Amino acid sequence: MTDFPDYKTVSVNSLVPYARNSRTHSDEQVAQIAASIKEFGFLNPIIMDGENGIIAGHGRVLAAQKLGLEPLPCVGASHLTDAQRKAYVIVRRWQDFTGKQATLEATGETFEEVSDGREAPDQAAS
Repeated sequence: MTDFPDYKTVSVNSLVPYARNSRTHSDEQVAQIAASIKEFGFLNPIIMDGENGIIAGHGRVLAAQKLGLEPLPCVGASHLTDAQRKAYVIVRRWQDFTGKQATLEATGETFEEVSDGREAPDQAAS
């Protein structure tokens, strides 16, 4: 991808949580995120799909609601296919839990598992 994603501000109430988000945030975690935002500012934007669906940043949205912040900085990722979005969510979750950079292979998930059986890009050419 050579184009930069769209950056914009979006109303908290128009952001839609990802229904299959497996990560939950305790009240204590939301309070910690809110304290960080208060101290340093909202430096990490919400990543969303083309329909304001949250891809990454559920905890930041909860913290922003707690602080009464409106609107929120967001990055549009509408260029991602469904398979790419699923893969991104899995890799981000793995990184959050381990603190390490990841590739899809390192998470134990396969491209086929997140792409509904389509071939991986490097396999399709062979």
